[in-house]
Amino acid sequence: KIRLIANPGEYLHIFEFVAKDSSYADLTTGKPASQTSTLSNNDGSYGPANAVDGNSDSIIHTKKGNADPNPAWTVDLEASHEVALIEIQNRYCGDTNDAAQNCLGRLSNATVELLDNQDNVVDSKSFGDTTGVLVPLLDFNKCLSTPSPTASPTKSPSLSPSSSPSASPSASPTENCYPTASKIRLISTTGEYLHIFEFVAKDSSYADLTTGKTAEQTSTLSNNDG
Repeated sequence: KIRLIANPGEYLHIFEFVAKDSSYADLTTGKPASQTSTLSNNDGSYGPANAVDGNSDSIIHTKKGNADPNPAWTVDLEASHEVALIEIQNRYCGDTNDAAQNCLGRLSNATVELLDNQDNVVDSKSFGDTTGVLVPLLDFNKCLSTPSPTASPTKSPSLSPSSSPSASPSASPTENCYPTASKIRLISTTGEYLHIFEFVAKDSSYADLTTGKTAEQTSTLSNNDG
């Protein structure tokens, strides 16, 4: 299970919640969900299933304050899975500028907990300030962590060290969790146009790698590059 916990005193109020495994397969869409309260007790408009229905027009919305002092939302993965990434489509008010009410900021400092099949917390991470952030992300990838030793060291070494080692120590290996590339190619393989608004690639810290960079394509409709 995965639990989303609001910062105390705030609503939980989002469009979609998606957890992905290390191959970025969707773990949550269509899975059972629950929440501690529902605004106006209206499950159709604000109920927990709306965050995992694959529809970015539907929302969840809890109560807060005395009606729900600790709002939380939980999705049941129905099996144990490796969780690599949490991606939320954050709820804005009015339009994506969200200037009037700062609804995007309601998710600030919320916590995501990963639970085992006994509902014990096995890992957790918190968002920072989500003001102005339409798609907050949490990366649970741990493949760069240092592995634990497989055996305890002996009390006394069996051999004394030589006064002059025969070789310099090798550098510690570093495991790269992601592939490296100097270019990225998008290919249509279905006889269809390539026809998109924006293409963004991000590195492991989610820094934008592509905006403003040089791009080319095999053809342009009406030869109209503008």
